[in-house]
Amino acid sequence: MAISLKPTFTALLVQLFVVGALADHQVTFINKCPFNIQPMWKRYFDQETQGNSIATGESFQTSVPEIWDAGRFYVQDPLNTCSLPDGDHCTLLECSFGPENPRFWQCNISVITGFNLPISYKFADPNCTGPHGWACTTPDCSIQDAYRPEGCDGCLNQCNTDGVGIEITFCQDGAPVPAQFPRADPPPAPEQTTPAPPPPEPTTPAPPSPAPTSTEAPPPEPTTTEAPPPPPPSTTEAPAPEPTSTEAPAPPVPSSEPVPAPSPSGTSCAKKRDLRRSRARAL
Repeated sequence: MAISLKPTFTALLVQLFVVGALADHQVTFINKCPFNIQPMWKRYFDQETQGNSIATGESFQTSVPEIWDAGRFYVQDPLNTCSLPDGDHCTLLECSFGPENPRFWQCNISVITGFNLPISYKFADPNCTGPHGWACTTPDCSIQDAYRPEGCDGCLNQCNTDGVGIEITFCQDGAPVPAQFPRADPPPAPEQTTPAPPPPEPTTPAPPSPAPTSTEAPPPEPTTTEAPPPPPPSTTEAPAPEPTSTEAPAPPVPSSEPVPAPSPSGTSCAKKRDLRRSRARAL
């Protein structure tokens, strides 16, 4: 008995019902690199789609259909490392939300064609991701962390939650940024506004200012140059000097007594003396 392998009409209806009930996947790109990055994503047979440039510390969000098989996410860097449309030479996050297995979604990091920036990701449902998610921070990360040319050993991660979202971070905290990329200046610090000082408390009016004082030295007291007054006259009179006479003394008053006659011997002696003198002269 031959068994038909064609899907029955009922099976097709069930599949369409299941697919139609599913929601889109929200995808968030987060940039922690010290430069701007350009988010990109594509399905295997489509052209790439570009999102808005993401500045340092900013994020960008988009969505992909619930049934989205063989898709990949990556970012273009300042050196344009990624080849379009597939993102070769760059770090990739590959996800498959295929119609063959509804609600069987899986993703993995891939460095098969190259590595440009550190990457980490996690599902929005913590029951699928755990506390940290998964990451590949260097070109030589292990086969447990990323799909490498030599294969994958546990690098595939699965989440069966309808419309589960994905958060992808580039240059996550602590991840080394390759040296070939430029370093941008840090974003300016937010301006700090200084609160206005409180109004001053009312103060009592200041006392009136004292009268201006002269800084000039006082004029000197007038001094007199007059001689002191003479001392008062003394009441004690000086004795008057005795008058001196320039007249010749008056001749003696003749005495009433008789003057004795000269002694004859005295006259004789004087004559003898005069005689001796005259003789001596003659000699």
